[in-house]
Amino acid sequence: MRFDSQVILLQPGLLVGRGAGCHLRLADPKASRVHARFVPVGEAWAVQDNASKNGTFLNGRRVERAVLTHGDTIRIGQTVLTYEER
Repeated sequence: MRFDSQVILLQPGLLVGRGAGCHLRLADPKASRVHARFVPVGEAWAVQDNASKNGTFLNGRRVERAVLTHGDTIRIGQTVLTYEER
């Protein structure tokens, strides 16, 4: 997954948000403290919203949980992540 110019390797339960306990911390006031998590689904990965106030968006569509495919964009607050398969 890409975040700015960084490559983030997904791991089960990876937490994304503003909170200190998140694996990927965002300096984004529109992101919740624990906004979303990434979970394995068989051989694939899914993003799962954590009842965030502003929602999690996959390719512009608000989702509660969605399986990812190469090139998908995930918006958390105003931060955009890009999913890339290895």
